[in-house]
Amino acid sequence: MAEISKEQFTRGTMWKLLERFTGRGIAVVISVVLSRLLTPDDYGLIALTTVFTNLSEILIDAGFSTALIRKEEVDDGDYSCVFSISVGISLLLYIILFLASPFVAQYYEKPELTRVLRVMSLVLFIQAFASTRNAYVNRNMQFKLLMKCNTIAAIVSGVTGIGCAYLGFGVWALVIQRLLQQTIVTIILFIKIKWHPQFRFSKSKFKNLFGFSAGVIGASLVNYVENCVNSLIIGKHYSVADLGYYDKGNILPEQISLNSFGAMTNVLLPTVSSYQNDVVKLKRVIRKVIAFTSFIMFPVMLGLLMVSQDTVLVLFTDKWIASVPLMKSICVYYIATPLMLIDVQVFFGLGHSKIRLKTEIYRMVFILTGVVLSCFVFKLDIKYLALANAIAVSLGTLVTHIEVKKIIGYTFLERILDTYKSIIAVGVMCLALLFINRILPNVINIALVRLLMEVFVGACVYILVSVICRNEVLLEIVSQIRSKGNRVG
Repeated sequence: MAEISKEQFTRGTMWKLLERFTGRGIAVVISVVLSRLLTPDDYGLIALTTVFTNLSEILIDAGFSTALIRKEEVDDGDYSCVFSISVGISLLLYIILFLASPFVAQYYEKPELTRVLRVMSLVLFIQAFASTRNAYVNRNMQFKLLMKCNTIAAIVSGVTGIGCAYLGFGVWALVIQRLLQQTIVTIILFIKIKWHPQFRFSKSKFKNLFGFSAGVIGASLVNYVENCVNSLIIGKHYSVADLGYYDKGNILPEQISLNSFGAMTNVLLPTVSSYQNDVVKLKRVIRKVIAFTSFIMFPVMLGLLMVSQDTVLVLFTDKWIASVPLMKSICVYYIATPLMLIDVQVFFGLGHSKIRLKTEIYRMVFILTGVVLSCFVFKLDIKYLALANAIAVSLGTLVTHIEVKKIIGYTFLERILDTYKSIIAVGVMCLALLFINRILPNVINIALVRLLMEVFVGACVYILVSVICRNEVLLEIVSQIRSKGNRVG
């Protein structure tokens, strides 16, 4: 695999960010509209189904997509082998979920869950057909194509979902929306990518790919346990409505963090893989990515935390106000997650998938400990469970940093040097928001006006302090904008 240049990485990142901003941004708008037409119970039911469909998707992929992306040389035989395995596993898993759905519905005392789970599980076949093509697109950094696919799919499926919700379809509006979105993306990729899958299995290629993918799927399964514990515990220990509030409190931080700026990790994996024989260059790339991510993510996530109440009132209405304290803790959760995902690409790119599995096990232990203490020992409110998750993920990120230090020598002091100016600026921003949050509710009753003022003040303070501190990331962004402006001129 040829080394990926700075220009290729920057261009790929821009397209990937644009893809996430458009596709996921549209998804947020659609979610805002649907939240006004549907109930917390509707969202809670869908959250319960994703516990099972997400596990199935992990098993279908089995870590082979990541193995295809990082492998130095890949041919049609590799893609066809992975495609055949994915389709076979999807068929087996659908049969299992179809037969198990009545028992799942009985466990949660939700009879309608039987049909919902059976229909939602059809996404497994779509996922099986799309997985190898997604790997092909990511390996070849064709993120412009992904941007177009996801934008079209988000608009068509979103409008259809809103129409179904308006007509009174209830939870089925969400089912139709999600199935349609995946289907449209798969169809467009099938048309645009000239490579067509073949049902061809190779034992030698399977062994070669599985040697790496075993650690990936192990880490994915551990991560799945972490993620689904909340759905399983909240859905049973608390209520389906609580699960709906948790899902709603999660949607904005997740869309912004994991699905938007976390998009950089999709570009980072092939980039890291191309530098797997030059650790010095690799370390320079990772340091720049950490600095850039921190410069963007710290103010966005902590800013959202500070204005969460007005955000919920404006976007979701006061019937979702119970999700505000959950959103605050989830913002902390998603500050740590992108930094961890950047380090994870180092493990994958350099072939250390088993180290990734080890760090994920540590994180799972932290999360399960928080769940046990919050739900069963102290029997705390759901907002404390969200806080426990945030603390657990932060500790897990620390463990991941330690392992990366061993591999490429990226020390904690260097991380502080790469991020301290962003930390200072975001600290001043939070103090400013805390001050105006105490004043605005007494003088302005309209939540939208308050929110706009809070965002404006927060952005201005953060940029001003970054200029005063001469943050290198900001200076580079300004330089890039000026250079592009000069080319246009």
